[in-house]
Amino acid sequence: MFRIIDPTGQGLREYDPWGAGWFGAERPGGRTHTGMDFKCTPGQVVRCPVLEGVMVGTLRPYDDDDTLLGLLLRSTQFDIKMFYVDPLPELIGNKVIATQPVGTAQDITRRYDIRMVPHVHLEVIPHQGSYCLEGSTLYINPKLILGGK
Repeated sequence: MFRIIDPTGQGLREYDPWGAGWFGAERPGGRTHTGMDFKCTPGQVVRCPVLEGVMVGTLRPYDDDDTLLGLLLRSTQFDIKMFYVDPLPELIGNKVIATQPVGTAQDITRRYDIRMVPHVHLEVIPHQGSYCLEGSTLYINPKLILGGK
């Protein structure tokens, strides 16, 4: 069974003036939130949210900002994207296990403002062909694999 572990230990981001942090929450412009936001304290350790995977590389959530980073973890069934995390570079290309430190939480309020609750964004994406039609992208509702929390 696949299970997600809270990478910050602080639970889900609730409402703030920018929206809410659960999967499917509405976003400005009619968009839908395709992940979950886990509250954090900027600078805190962020931990591996899956039992086992490989840290494939770093991500940049915004084309116009190279200071906010993320990381990509690959498990046997899913890819996990985590944004607003400064990854530990020595882990790239290596196996990581549940609760192992994988990076440091960044401060998202630098991009938005202090009214946004600092958080780590997490998306769960099945490998192509595993749980979705070939050629399509399907975001899994992480609540289903968090046990409904």
